[in-house]
Amino acid sequence: MDFNKIIQNHLLKRSPLSDALYPAGLFYGFIQKQLRTYDQKRAYQPPCKIISIGNIVSGGSGKTPLTIALANLLINSGLKVAI
Repeated sequence: MDFNKIIQNHLLKRSPLSDALYPAGLFYGFIQKQLRTYDQKRAYQPPCKIISIGNIVSGGSGKTPLTIALANLLINSGLKVAI
């Protein structure tokens, strides 16, 4: 069977398969919510504010100049900054 046909028959409209898998989806969602709650409770809570500057791009996206400008702005506002 064609993969696109499977998607059309079972994911885009209700079918016996989607009805059969619905309780498993509810159970999976419940477990994921419990895990997120558990992970949030044991996450490290630093005693200070943290600003993260970065993304997937390795270089050339302007992270260093932005960090310098932001640090200068915060220092001029009277805050302590660590990079």
